Amino acid sequence: MLSTGDELQDPAGAAASAGQFDGNRPTLCAALGRSGYDAVDLGIVRDDDEALLEALHGAARAQLDVVLSTGGVAQGDADIVRRFPALEYVPLALRPGRGVACGRIELEGHALWFIGMPGNAVAAYVIYQLVVAPLLARRAGARAESPVCLELPLAGAARTSAGRIDWRRGCFVARNGRAAVELLAQQGSSMLHTLSRADALVGIGPRPEIPDGEPVPVIPLAALP
Repeated sequence: MLSTGDELQDPAGAAASAGQFDGNRPTLCAALGRSGYDAVDLGIVRDDDEALLEALHGAARAQLDVVLSTGGVAQGDADIVRRFPALEYVPLALRPGRGVACGRIELEGHALWFIGMPGNAVAAYVIYQLVVAPLLARRAGARAESPVCLELPLAGAARTSAGRIDWRRGCFVARNGRAAVELLAQQGSSMLHTLSRADALVGIGPRPEIPDGEPVPVIPLAALP
């Protein structure tokens, strides 16, 4: 597991004025460990093609099976993962996240799989749980299962862009004596703290308008690693 970004640093000291602490590696390494994988923390890689290549050479020398990364999959000058040779960017009709970069890489006489996820914390978490975790299970020889998904009425109307599923954070509430789910007011894809306040991921879409009381897919966070 590695993170990319010149702005990132690990906790201990004070974050730079234009920087931020990396919450992705601790979050995803913990999820990997709970799923039974041997998670290796490869640290933070700066936004430099050679730095990423050096990290991957190290992963190959360590005989790792898969390298997961966060950040660098958009289309800016600093997006080193998306332009890495042998990787294909796969767009997804969901948010937060929108897509992954993935491919098979051979270095140091060793083949490994590389999966690049978005850099925003909630986007990385959602893409990991809904897309990457089933892929890892399949690569490990296990059954690739979708997360546990319930259907509950939505407490309050919601809107999104047509043609995609917007996985938002929500809380379980009681409505007319029955369980329902209410969306959190804050839904920014970089707001990692909202995952600690939420009970579930709530699927909004693919229709642009979801009326109050309509059943929606709900994935309890307690059912995720």
